[in-house]
Amino acid sequence: ITGFLMEIGFQPTTADPSVFINNRGLIIALYVDDIVVFGREEKEIDVVKKKLKEFHPMTDSGQVDKLLGIRFTWGKDRSIRLDQQSYASHILEEFGMANCKPSRTPISPSTQLSDDSSPRLGRSEHKLFRRLIGRLIFLITATRPDISFVVNQLSQFLAEPRQVHLVAAKHVLRYIQATMDYGLVFGAKGRQGLVAYADSAYANSVRNRSTTGFVFMINGSPVCWNSRKQTVTAQSSTEAEYMAVSEAAKQAIWIRHFLYSIGKETVY
Repeated sequence: ITGFLMEIGFQPTTADPSVFINNRGLIIALYVDDIVVFGREEKEIDVVKKKLKEFHPMTDSGQVDKLLGIRFTWGKDRSIRLDQQSYASHILEEFGMANCKPSRTPISPSTQLSDDSSPRLGRSEHKLFRRLIGRLIFLITATRPDISFVVNQLSQFLAEPRQVHLVAAKHVLRYIQATMDYGLVFGAKGRQGLVAYADSAYANSVRNRSTTGFVFMINGSPVCWNSRKQTVTAQSSTEAEYMAVSEAAKQAIWIRHFLYSIGKETVY
């Protein structure tokens, strides 16, 4: 597919080889066997789609309304809303929480995840816990940065989870029940450009590792986020902050590179 796209005038971007752009500003994003074509003129998009269909039989779904489990809703003001309500509902049903009591917080403030007195999970419950965390990680990656921190904390106990961790994970599901309609909205009128926020939580993880958190926003909408345990133990809260900012700076360099490679350097 890369060879064919290059034949018809597209080149892979230097920031991401699965994203292609031509001299007319059309962008193609390729994920395994899913292809999305971006452009300002519908006629130009149709020409590219026709060539793709000649290269290989494929289904034309028209304007994107669902991709990789993410629903796209197009507003009259040219805004785009992304959500995973259907996937979230599926998770609740899979783990028997479809009718659970909703919670307005992703974790209870009184929860102590480091409670060694809590009984260890049996083999079946251990598998349940691992599968649940995996489902939540996919939800985080696409549209739900609001649960990144708590799932990051819970994922540190995948090897030997205890009852308190399973209870906390189910509390996350109760939060999802209360926030099923949450999503990301990207508007057409924002002019704030690229803005980043970074922070750290000092010595709040296993072995006293600190946690790095950052979020990048374009015109007020989040486009990239992360909550991750730091790789080394910081000796002070100041050092933990520097480590968090360092990780955010690396991400900022890549995002700016990506924006430049698709002709959106004016965003930052």
